[in-house]
Amino acid sequence: MPSNLPLKPWQIAALIGVVVILCLCLMIANAVSGILKPKATPTELFPPITSLATLTLTAQSPTSAPIVAITPTTPTPIVITATPMPATHTPTATRVPPTAAPSPTSEPSQTPTPKPTATPTSTASPTATATLAPDTAPGTVLDVGQTWHQQNLALTLNNARFAGVACNSVLEFDLAIENDETTIPELVIGWRGEDMTLADDQNKPYDMAFQPAPRSPDCTKYQPIKSFTQSALASKASVKIAIQVTGTLPDTVKEFTLSVAKAGRIQNAKWKIKIPR
Repeated sequence: MPSNLPLKPWQIAALIGVVVILCLCLMIANAVSGILKPKATPTELFPPITSLATLTLTAQSPTSAPIVAITPTTPTPIVITATPMPATHTPTATRVPPTAAPSPTSEPSQTPTPKPTATPTSTASPTATATLAPDTAPGTVLDVGQTWHQQNLALTLNNARFAGVACNSVLEFDLAIENDETTIPELVIGWRGEDMTLADDQNKPYDMAFQPAPRSPDCTKYQPIKSFTQSALASKASVKIAIQVTGTLPDTVKEFTLSVAKAGRIQNAKWKIKIPR
């Protein structure tokens, strides 16, 4: 079949339809691609068409052979500007957090003002001091068992008895002296037997002898009272002697009186010893 046969009108129309369909398909494809890729540029969606040729159709003369000449022309690019539709953004409901209602402000409680604490003042405890007995009044005559107090010296007569005596005694008793002075370590008292006398209520004197207490039944332990002496006593120290009275006791005698003229600070101390008849 000769290749230069002229195209029939319907062939030309079919050819143009094919080209149009191709263009539409290309446009549709690019549009779909643009939807899928919204960020693509228009040039990417619709590239310029540069391959189409301008067809020059020459009408067939009835007297000459039909000639179809295709004159290539400079392709004119077809620029299709596609305005991309912005993607419809469905607004998402923004959840507004509930505003917390302010809690009622509680009034600050009043802090109690601390009371000043009294600081205890350290007070020195007084040193325990033994309470000393007052001085015995001058001229007092004491009974058996009582103590004569004078200027922190104490002299006591006790244990007087008439029965159960030995060594030819008519009376026995004890004398004890104690130094209560604490301000000095010792005290010179100068207590001597010659400063002691015993007489009955008829003023008859009686002889006395002594030995250190406690009393011994050995009669040889007794010594005459005038030989007794105690020169000093340490603080809180004491000395005790046992005394026997010898002689004949008249039936009319009712009591004895012991006198201590001097025993250190003690002056003129006296005791009466009643005779139980």
